[in-house]
Amino acid sequence: MSNSDYIDWYRMSDHFKENDRKREDATYQTARAFVKHLQKLIAQSSTPHAKSLQITQKDLYKDFVYPKVAKEAWLSYEKKNFSESEKGAWLAYKEGLIAIDESVRPYRYTLLEKEETAFELRPYQNDIIEDVTEAEGSVLIEAPTGSGKSVIASEIARLEVEKGGTVLIVAPKIVLLEQLQET
Repeated sequence: MSNSDYIDWYRMSDHFKENDRKREDATYQTARAFVKHLQKLIAQSSTPHAKSLQITQKDLYKDFVYPKVAKEAWLSYEKKNFSESEKGAWLAYKEGLIAIDESVRPYRYTLLEKEETAFELRPYQNDIIEDVTEAEGSVLIEAPTGSGKSVIASEIARLEVEKGGTVLIVAPKIVLLEQLQET
């Protein structure tokens, strides 16, 4: 394998990683958009305080709009496996946001309450938070994927606001800002 072959392969692997990230963003945003859509349908139903709705696929998806990132990332490629109308509910189910009762026709879709559980920060997360809160001026945190940067940023922001400070968080993707809002 020549150096140019290796470089081309390396670039291709980056391309696939970027596509994986786009698909993850699309999955998350579509599931959240579907839950908001289902909440709206339930609120408009005859029992607006209910947590579930029995509805046909056609009526369920009548006004559902897929996020732009979903259209770019996977809708056009996966039509062979899933129709667009099934994707939103399926992803919300997969993410644990809704339950689908297929034993009745039409199906019943139920919003699931995500349990808010207290958790402990990892020791290195506490160390980072402590270092940042003691620092003067601006701070940039760079850490690997899965290290809990959103949790760290959320805790730092909370502590800074409690002290009367101002926080600016910059993220390369809107989904990361939404994730931080939910953290």
